[in-house]
Amino acid sequence: MPTIRPHVVALLLDADFPDPKDPVTWTRQDGRPLSEEERTLMLSATVEELDAFEDQVQREDDDWQAKLEAGDRLFRLIAPLFAQLPAGSGVADVVELMDENALAALDEIADVMAPDGIAVLPERD
Repeated sequence: MPTIRPHVVALLLDADFPDPKDPVTWTRQDGRPLSEEERTLMLSATVEELDAFEDQVQREDDDWQAKLEAGDRLFRLIAPLFAQLPAGSGVADVVELMDENALAALDEIADVMAPDGIAVLPERD
């Protein structure tokens, strides 16, 4: 079974390929140039490493798309509620207007947008 070199996959994930056919144009995502050794290492990537790279890019794209969709769902959920409140109202005021179904939807959205639990919903009285 082929071994995947994680440092090669990580290097591929951190690279930008302005002209994929010309390794001299390849840089890091932050614009720093790659060294000759790094370009050589990237060019030595195995099929399995390229597949791992592609799989990770697809997972990141799927995650980004899910977050965009969750943001749209959030807007559709809270916009009508904010419209009922006076200017300057906040999320806590919106939560007070939510029924159990809306709160459950808000929890689902928070799980997508902040899966590590960073988002904390305000407590209801």
